Amino acid sequence: MCGILGAVIHDGHSDLKGILLPGLRAVEYRGYDSAGIAVMNGEGITVNKKAGKLSILEETLGEAPIEGSVGLGHTRWATHGAPNDENAHPHWDHQHRIILVHNGIIENYATLKDELLAKGVQFKSETDTEVAVNLIAFYYDGDLPTAVRLAGKRMQGSFSMCVMAADQPRLMVGIRNEVPLLVGHGEDATYLASDITAFLAYTRDVTYLEDGEMAVLSDEGTKYFDVQSGREIEKTVERVEWNIEQAQKGGFDTFMMKEIHEQPSVIRQLLERHLPSPNEPVHMPQLDELIKDNDFRLVSLLGCGTAFHACKVGKYVLEGLAKIPCRVMYAHEALYHQAPISNSALTIAVSQSGETADTMGAVKSQKAAGSKIVSICNVVGSSLTRISDQTLYTMAGPEISVASTKAFTCQLTMIYLVAIWIAEKFGRADAAELKHLKEELLAIPDKMSAILQSEKQIEHLARVYRQVRHFYYLGRGVAYPVAMEGALKLKEISYVHAEGYAGGEMKHGAIAMIEPGFPSCILAPKSPLLEKMVANMEEILSRNGEVMVITNAPDRFSKYDVHVFPFPDCPQVFSPLLMSLPLQIFAFYSAKLRGRDIDQPRNLAKSVVVE
Repeated sequence: MCGILGAVIHDGHSDLKGILLPGLRAVEYRGYDSAGIAVMNGEGITVNKKAGKLSILEETLGEAPIEGSVGLGHTRWATHGAPNDENAHPHWDHQHRIILVHNGIIENYATLKDELLAKGVQFKSETDTEVAVNLIAFYYDGDLPTAVRLAGKRMQGSFSMCVMAADQPRLMVGIRNEVPLLVGHGEDATYLASDITAFLAYTRDVTYLEDGEMAVLSDEGTKYFDVQSGREIEKTVERVEWNIEQAQKGGFDTFMMKEIHEQPSVIRQLLERHLPSPNEPVHMPQLDELIKDNDFRLVSLLGCGTAFHACKVGKYVLEGLAKIPCRVMYAHEALYHQAPISNSALTIAVSQSGETADTMGAVKSQKAAGSKIVSICNVVGSSLTRISDQTLYTMAGPEISVASTKAFTCQLTMIYLVAIWIAEKFGRADAAELKHLKEELLAIPDKMSAILQSEKQIEHLARVYRQVRHFYYLGRGVAYPVAMEGALKLKEISYVHAEGYAGGEMKHGAIAMIEPGFPSCILAPKSPLLEKMVANMEEILSRNGEVMVITNAPDRFSKYDVHVFPFPDCPQVFSPLLMSLPLQIFAFYSAKLRGRDIDQPRNLAKSVVVE
């Protein structure tokens, strides 16, 4: 949830402000309620922290460099304690011996705090982080790794931390438990971070810490330890394939619009990897290895937020094309309501980051019950991929904007490929029909590019509705989850109340809200359900509601007084890929016209790594 970065300079001092602040800028999407840095130099540790976005801290620090050899930084998404200067990280212990930054939640912090209060510890903040640093200080007798390890064994919850001691100027310790922490190996420095992008400008060589592991960075190199036993362990270094340029805006004003425009190219690359030609079968060696026989009688789809909407589309696609029963659940519901499952089930977990705490918990639960796990994920080496039996990487490149766009359409594309692979492997569909579907799927990137050419038309629709405070999105069949996703996008970045409904549900209560000036977006792809959507629209118009239509059958709506955005023709099953783009662009311009912070909407963070 929060962004953390630590750096240990190998030879002498450096301008650590010039390393930490750009690195924190790269991970600010993980949290922007406050920011802070701590730098070790010959005079001790200098700390600067401020509530608000990183830019406020940057203004406070000014232009002068901050020289030091070891330093850490933090951008916060508040959990315990309001977003103010006192609760901002880094946090000292009460004697100013130990300082740390923290990502996650210490679930038993109240019990630990009572214990420390009884020992005379005085607290200044409302955070669970201050409890953690004082617990480490309680165990500290000059051996920082041991103090961190002993405290780590007592802390319950999901967390990662970077820790320094004032009297050990060449040492940094990192600890991970269910929240990502990575070591970056550069020529001039070693880094600890919550996200690769924090140090990607300096190195692409990475070591991933697993749960219950600790890294000790010093002049002697980096050593790794098991937290429970204290024994030293061996870790490998992996090479990240993408670079810092891919994580920058590339001429766009926002990451969100850049990522919207990347969709044709990233989906084309995804298709080229798995489906080079409609005359060839879908290439998925991961599934060939996992599913040797037709022995799965149920697919369980898990996700949260946008990934959940991809799963909802996936149910229609897998049941329709692959003829296999599917169950879709929010991961946080699946975690605490374990529906019957066995080794005859295949669980497909969908997550952009691969670090979503709810999804991780649900996957562990279903794996323990005997289900095989396939993850659809964007981030190589993430926690989800390491506990999955197989991973299908979307390889969309870094998605920085909090509101997910290209990750969603890449997740959908991967689900289509899985469905076609199953249909081919087990003879669930006619060969000629499958070839036609593959041809249509391969044509999707060009049709996406055509939609992007009509961006101004969508911006006009956003201007029409720039004053509204409520919005309905309606769809049926495979368009229903897309309506949910469209509503989510508008809520996330415009702060406009929006609801995504199945069209058939309108008359069961929701239509009571319709009145003059209340707008609804009708998703109406060509399908046997098209006339049902026309009927929904007529019900709204008869009550003087306003209507915007996203359709590839524009002639059907020409006689009505409604706003129509036509998208290129395609089979109904693939329409979610094309309808998503105008909904993303509409949300973008709705937010822009309202003056919202598009890439960093209030109260949100990119990766939800705590329950």
